[in-house]
Amino acid sequence: MNETTKKYLLCAGVLAGLGVLSATVLAGVNMLTAPVIEANEKAATAAAYKVFNEKLGADSESEEITVFPEEMDATGIEFYVEAKKGDAVVGRIFSVSGKNSYGAIKALIAFDNDGKLVYTSLLENGQTRDGFKTYIDGINADPTSVGQLEGFGATYGTNTFYALYAKAQAIAVKLGGGVAIDPAAIAAAIYGSSDNIETVAKTVTDAAVELSYYSRYTDDSKAEEAARIYLGSYKENDQKIVAAVALSGANSFDGAYIVSYSDESVTTHATGTTFAATELEDFKADALAAKVYDSAAAAIAKSPLLTLASKAMALYPNATSVSEVVNINKTTDTRPEVDAGTSLIISSWNVLNKDSEVIGTVYRAKTELKKEPDESNNDYRQVHGYIDWMIGFFGESNDNPSLTKIYTIKNTFTMGDALNANFIEKWNQSEVKDFNTFKAMSNDEVKVSESGSIGATYSTHGMVDTLKEELTLYVSIKEAI
Repeated sequence: MNETTKKYLLCAGVLAGLGVLSATVLAGVNMLTAPVIEANEKAATAAAYKVFNEKLGADSESEEITVFPEEMDATGIEFYVEAKKGDAVVGRIFSVSGKNSYGAIKALIAFDNDGKLVYTSLLENGQTRDGFKTYIDGINADPTSVGQLEGFGATYGTNTFYALYAKAQAIAVKLGGGVAIDPAAIAAAIYGSSDNIETVAKTVTDAAVELSYYSRYTDDSKAEEAARIYLGSYKENDQKIVAAVALSGANSFDGAYIVSYSDESVTTHATGTTFAATELEDFKADALAAKVYDSAAAAIAKSPLLTLASKAMALYPNATSVSEVVNINKTTDTRPEVDAGTSLIISSWNVLNKDSEVIGTVYRAKTELKKEPDESNNDYRQVHGYIDWMIGFFGESNDNPSLTKIYTIKNTFTMGDALNANFIEKWNQSEVKDFNTFKAMSNDEVKVSESGSIGATYSTHGMVDTLKEELTLYVSIKEAI
C-alpha cells in the first residue's frame, strides 16, 4: 500500500468517524429536545381546549377520533374530539397540519354544531411571514373573515391554512347534521356550469338574514366579477330555509336554488329546487325565500360587482366614472438577464371627474418572467410566474408623471409574498408616488446580487420595464390630444 492510498484511507476513516459522531450527537440532541417539544405541545393543547370549551360552553372533551365520514377528504386532518356539555355534543375540535415552501403549520380548529368557526389555536407556525399570525389573530377576532386571504403578505400561509380549514369545516357540518354547501354544484344548477366560481365565501355583515356570497368571474383569471351567488339562511317559527340567489346586478336575477328547506310540504320550494331567471316571482312567493332574495338584492345594491372599470375608478379619489375599456394587447420582451420575460399591456381606461374631464389613465398589464434554476444564483426562484396588475398615470409631467396605488389582480411569482410585502404594500403606503420614485423603490438599475432589501428584485425590475412601456403609451396619447 503506497503513501497516497494510506492518506486516502486515513481521510475516509476520519470522515466516517466524524459522520458517526455527528449522527450520535444529533440523536442525543433529539433525545433531549423531543420530550421538551412534546411537553410544550401538550401544554399548548390543554390551554387551547380551555379556550375552546369556554367559547362553546363545554365542560369536557371526548377521546381523539380518527374515523371520518366516508367520501370526505380528510387529508391533513389528524383527529377530532367532541366538545361536550354533560352528555350533549356542542362542537368539535379538529387537529390539522400542513406545510408549504415557507414551513409547517399545525393548528387546532374549533367549530360549533352548525360548522361555524369558533376559534383557532396555532400549535406550530413555521411560516416566515409575520402576516400569517396577523391573519390567525384576525379570524379569532372575527371568524367570518376566515375567507379573506389577501393583504397579509403571507398568501402561501393563508391559503395552506384555508385548505385545511375547509376540509375540517365540511366534516364538522356533516357530523353536526348541518347543510353542506357546495358552491360549484349550486353554480352548475343555476348556470349549467361551475366554471369560474369562487370557492371561498365572503360574509355580508349587515344583512337582514345570515348571508354570504360566492363570486362568479368572467374568466379563469378571476379579475372581474360577472355575478354573485348569495347564500342566505333564514328561520321563522318552525321553518328554516337555506337558499342561493344568483344576481348580476341589483335588479338582475339570474336564478335561485333551494339548498335546504325544513318544511318539505312546500313542494315548489323543496330541497334541490332550481328557479330560472324568469321565475323570480315564483321564488318570492314563499315568505322565507323572499326574505333571502330581498337581503341579497340589498347587499349587491350597496356593494356592486367588482369590475375592472370600478377598480380603475377606485384608484382616483375624485373619480366619478370611467370611459369604455380600450383593448391594447401589446407585448414586448423584458429583463434580458432572465431566460424569458414579457410585458403585456392588456387594456386601459380613461378616468373622469364629475365634470366629465379626464383626470388620469389606468393600465392593466401582465409582467411575466422565467429563469431556469442556476445553482450559482440563489435568487432564481423569484422569477418564475407573473403578476397581473393595474396602475394609473396622471399629472402634467411627461417625464415623471404622478402614479396611483397598485391594484394586484393576480400574483403567481414564487416569491410573490416578498414582492407584495416588500414592494407593493410599501408603494401603496408611500406618500410620494411618481415614476422616478417607483423606479427607486423597485431597485431599478441595481444588480440582484447587490439588492437584498426586497427579496424579489427580478420581479420588481420586470414591473419597471412594464411601467416604462405604459409611460410610452400614456405620453403618446397625451401628445396626440
